[in-house]
Amino acid sequence: MTVTDTAPAPEAGADPAAPASAAPSPSVGGLAGVVGSGDHKVVGRLYVGFSLTFLLVALVSGLLVGAERVATETTEVLGTDTFFQVFTLYRVTAVFLFLMPLLIGLALVVVPLQVGASTVAFPRAAASSFWGWLVGSGLILGAYAGNGGPGGGEADLVDLFALGFALVIVSLLVACVCLVTTVTTLRAPGLSLKQVPLFSWSIFAAGTVWLLSLPALLANLALFYVDHRHGGRLEFGTNVSLYPQISWAFTPPQLFVLLVPCLGIIGEIIPTFARARPRSHGGAQAAIGLAAILSFGAAVQPFFNAEATDDAFYVLVGFAAVLPYLALLGLWALLLKPGKGKERPQVDSPLHFSILGLAMVFAAVLAGAVRVIDVLDLAGTSFDTAIFNYVIFGGAIVAFGGIACWAPKLWGGRIGEPAGRIAALLLFLGTIVLCLPDLWSGLIDQPEVLQPDTTVRDGVEALNGVSVAGLALITLGVLVFVLGLLRSVKKGRDHEAADPWEGHTLEWATASPPAFANFTEELPAIQSDRPLLDARTAGEES
Repeated sequence: MTVTDTAPAPEAGADPAAPASAAPSPSVGGLAGVVGSGDHKVVGRLYVGFSLTFLLVALVSGLLVGAERVATETTEVLGTDTFFQVFTLYRVTAVFLFLMPLLIGLALVVVPLQVGASTVAFPRAAASSFWGWLVGSGLILGAYAGNGGPGGGEADLVDLFALGFALVIVSLLVACVCLVTTVTTLRAPGLSLKQVPLFSWSIFAAGTVWLLSLPALLANLALFYVDHRHGGRLEFGTNVSLYPQISWAFTPPQLFVLLVPCLGIIGEIIPTFARARPRSHGGAQAAIGLAAILSFGAAVQPFFNAEATDDAFYVLVGFAAVLPYLALLGLWALLLKPGKGKERPQVDSPLHFSILGLAMVFAAVLAGAVRVIDVLDLAGTSFDTAIFNYVIFGGAIVAFGGIACWAPKLWGGRIGEPAGRIAALLLFLGTIVLCLPDLWSGLIDQPEVLQPDTTVRDGVEALNGVSVAGLALITLGVLVFVLGLLRSVKKGRDHEAADPWEGHTLEWATASPPAFANFTEELPAIQSDRPLLDARTAGEES
């Protein structure tokens, strides 16, 4: 089995800074071409498009949960039996049907271009991963619709949920294998692992952690499924125990793996738009790698070890997780700091998304550090809900910035600046309004899941109402962004300039959108982590 499909030999000799013209795709056009395509750009676009569709499902379920929390004495909106299922639907959809596949889809388009590859490793496996993920997502939503989510009353549909969820995880892991292999084996001549662009490096780091941790989630689902099919004779196979067994995937530290690719996106956008070279590419790689390592959460499963979160090492890791984010924050602040002789930053929507998203990402890891303080006893309270929302929507803001930045490579056209800036502001304000009330509610010991005997303190319902307003703002921001994105797709038929941002890395050395084999001419040996910036600087000096 080869890593890539056989492709025609490229023409020899070219300056990496010179844009190449788009070549016609040899693949079949129309719907058949999309369904049967092994082109990593087509597969990535499919992931991005469908993950944004599932984001709307997550937002609707989140609004329903929020509306129920406004009046905690009754369950008038969903009913007592339905509330918990919608609560878990929101979390499962937000992580595994929206943010993780969105980041993987963006990576499938960008990573092969960044490392100078003609395709992704195992292109047919990458295409299969998308269709497996889509089918598994449909099974999950179908199970929920029939009262088969975690805690559901239809036993066969609960089994269907477990199978669908397992299929989703396996499919995403296959995509991770393709991406990690691309970074390790398909780099352009001369491009060492130390010189890999930060987004590709972050996908390599996050993908490795997912490959090591998510098989444990598969084992949880298998354990549940086997016992549940045989009548739930042990504690593992009862409907009410399903979500507690998999809840570690939705809480820190495992939840923070989603932020690692976001660090890579920010690390690409800020230097490009600040028109500056980072002082330490290796230091940024080390910080991103450390952030990934400290996000490994498969060893912390309270269902099987209730004292896991009381361990001193767990507390130490919780505090240490802040350090790589602090280091990167300082590194990027230096790039944006005004100085004599420095060019003014190019203040376009990708930079807005990156800076505002970075603030929310940093808030998430700070809240995670507070969460591990044992005396506060914050696990299982609304504080966890706030951290979850910080990660999902902070990550979404950064990911949208990545889409805005690489839209010329995705579809050929840029997202309009007004739509991008408005969406970034709405998402930023909405995330703040959504999360701050839950942080306060958690500090006064309010649980994240409503129970019939829950004691609600004065003012909590009003705080919950504020959170709902924040989620409504986020929904509006998402709609503005999606509309701008659709206009970009339509505009992309005219083809954007190959390098509209004066980028630093190899994806900007080819046409927008790229040719079928990405680069129509052979790339020369790469000498640094920012070959296009080097070529541009050398040209200016000469």
